[in-house]
Amino acid sequence: MNDGKKKKIIIEWYRYEKEGATCCRCGESAGVVKKVVEDMRFALNPAGIDLELREIALGAEQLHLSNTIRINGKDLMEILGEERPEMTSCPSCSTLTGKASDCNAFVYNGKVYEAVPEQMLVEAISRAALGSAAGTNVQGMAINVCKCKNDCCS
Repeated sequence: MNDGKKKKIIIEWYRYEKEGATCCRCGESAGVVKKVVEDMRFALNPAGIDLELREIALGAEQLHLSNTIRINGKDLMEILGEERPEMTSCPSCSTLTGKASDCNAFVYNGKVYEAVPEQMLVEAISRAALGSAAGTNVQGMAINVCKCKNDCCS
């Protein structure tokens, strides 16, 4: 950035919480979100891009937003052009709420995931940081950030 100011990208992660506990699905997403944001913060900082993570705890009346990720106010799946599935049954949320409950899932490359896949979040943050042209560079960035040998980088 030629004016010396950093570009800020705000990642909001919404989760249902009751007495400090969250559902298994949100718990798994939490680990992915925190890891990816920290790794990408390090990777994007030299380019003048700062990532800010905001974790938003929700009550039962907002369960429909649980396990949702927004980047600069835009839903993760919208950024990637993915279809938003119906909320899926979440036994863990049901245990916490005391009644049958549904929770958000993620659609990525035609598959439904209960927790956000690392590669999906890397791709969405990359697009927010670098624009839609980032799609051609996301694969290399994902390998550098994720460093795994799993399917998320292939």
